[in-house]
Amino acid sequence: MTCSADSSSRFSLGHELIAKLVAIKVWNLDLARLMRQL
Repeated sequence: MTCSADSSSRFSLGHELIAKLVAIKVWNLDLARLMRQL
């Protein structure tokens, strides 16, 4: 890979942030579903 490290690292950082936000949203939905079942 010969692309600039700066842009690729910034992209991966943003991608990680989005993945974390999505994971938190999904986890909250699962938690709400569990609470409703209890």
